[in-house]
Amino acid sequence: MALSVDKVYKTVLYILNTDQTGNLNPEEFNHIAEQVQLGIYENYFFDLHQLLRRPQPTEEYADTVRLLEEKMSIFKTTNSTDLVSPTAGEFTLTSDIHKLNTVHFFNNEAVKVNRKDYNLMQKTPLVSASEEYPCYLHEGNSLYILPTTVFKPTISYMRKPNAPAYKYTLSNVGEIIPDATHDDFELHATEQAELVAKILAYAGHTIKDMETVQAAMQLSAGKDQIEKQ
Repeated sequence: MALSVDKVYKTVLYILNTDQTGNLNPEEFNHIAEQVQLGIYENYFFDLHQLLRRPQPTEEYADTVRLLEEKMSIFKTTNSTDLVSPTAGEFTLTSDIHKLNTVHFFNNEAVKVNRKDYNLMQKTPLVSASEEYPCYLHEGNSLYILPTTVFKPTISYMRKPNAPAYKYTLSNVGEIIPDATHDDFELHATEQAELVAKILAYAGHTIKDMETVQAAMQLSAGKDQIEKQ
């Protein structure tokens, strides 16, 4: 379930207005929100890596790992149709890739190699790759696969989050008129309080504890409900 940009923005404004520490227009909010969402997303990989380095056979540990994997699952993507191949064995990756996971040719998973081994495989028939045992080199947004007869690989990867956007128009007198729909955050619902706190921090407003954010979220939601009546 998407995390509402409208609710997050209104909560941020509620706290800023309550504390009289300034305002944040939608354009500024959208720019900050994109950076904060990406930062939280990137932390998922670090947190999961740290957890898996110190396995502990407890229910609490297992629940933490499961929650992290649930948060990341929406970004898992498989693609075999959008790869452009400028030359045989070379493919241009799509711009939404954050982390490449696997490369397959039919049912055969390619082995990742470094540049030195890739060059060696090109020059030495005894250690060259085959369609049954392909290999790949990933550099920048390019994917190099051996053998070069591989024409349609399937890649699995973690995509980047789509940028959130609070959409609006301005009236003739400069009043902000919200659109009926917005581009919501793609983060897990449990991230709402952290999102609000970090957006406020970017805006120069420091929150001393998360209880303040939780209370503001409830008050802001109640105020919004009253305005709709």
